Amino acid sequence: MKTLFSLTGAVVMLGSTLVTTSLAFEASEHLILTRHRDSNGHLLAGPTHHQAQPSVIQKTVVPAQPQTFERRSTEWGMNAQEVKLNEPVQPVWDLQSPVLEPYEQRVGYRRQIEGIDASLTYTFYEDQLAQANYLFEPKHDDAVDYVQDFQTVKDWITQSYGMPTSFQEIWLDSLYQYDKSLWGQALLRGHLKMVAEWRNETTNITLILDGGEDTIGLMADFDSVAIIAPAPMEARIIEENPIAEDVSIGESSVRDEHPMEALPVEKMPTESISPEQYPDTKL
Repeated sequence: MKTLFSLTGAVVMLGSTLVTTSLAFEASEHLILTRHRDSNGHLLAGPTHHQAQPSVIQKTVVPAQPQTFERRSTEWGMNAQEVKLNEPVQPVWDLQSPVLEPYEQRVGYRRQIEGIDASLTYTFYEDQLAQANYLFEPKHDDAVDYVQDFQTVKDWITQSYGMPTSFQEIWLDSLYQYDKSLWGQALLRGHLKMVAEWRNETTNITLILDGGEDTIGLMADFDSVAIIAPAPMEARIIEENPIAEDVSIGESSVRDEHPMEALPVEKMPTESISPEQYPDTKL
C-alpha cells in the first residue's frame, strides 16, 4: 500500500478503492484518516496519529440526507417572537395591521423542501400561531414533472404525519387521463386536480396540485384545529344584539309596506274658525 501526502491534499490507495480527502493543516505532525469501505463493501480503518487535541480540519463531502419536517420544533400557539427565534434565518416579510386585520399577523420565509423552492408563511391570530402555508415554486420544462413534485411533497409530509387520510385524483376532463406522460398538459388546461389530506387531533393538512390557463400551483396548508380566526366585528355585534336587530328590521318593513297605516293622521276640522277664537300672535 502506498500513501502520498502533500500540504494541500491527500490521496490514499486502499485495496482497489481510491479515496481523496481535502485537508487543511495547522501543524504537519497531525494526521487523521477516517474509515472507508473498499469496492466489496468491507470497512477499512486507516492508521491514526494525533496528539490529545489534533489541529487537523478535515472536509468530507457527504450526500444530502432527506430533510425532516421543517416545523418539527414549532408548535401551535407560539407567538410571533418565539417563531422568529426558532427560525435559523431572518423573515423575508412581516405583515400586520393596517394591511391585515388588527388580530392577524403573517411572517414569511424562503425555503427549499426536498430540493423544491418554496415560500413559507406563518399566520398568527391574536399572536398565536394558527397556520403554516407552503407555496411551492418549482420550474420545469415539462409540466408532467409537477406530478412528481406532488408525490415528493406528499412523501415528505408522510414522514411526520403518516399516510394521508384521503387522496384523490379529480378529473374534470378525461382527455389525457389514460396517458400519464400527458398529465402535465391536463394540469395546464385545468383537467386534473390532485388532493391529499391528513387529519389528527391537533392539525389539518391539505396538499393541492391544481392548474388552468397554462399555470400550475402546488400548495400545502397546515391548520391548527384549536386556533381559528376571530369572528369579524360586524358578526360579533349582530350576535350580541339579535333581538334589537330583528325588531328594527320588522318595524322598518312594516312602515315600508304600509306607510299610511303605520302613521294614522287625525281628521282636520272642516268648519271655519273665526279670528276671535285664535288671537293674532304676530309682532
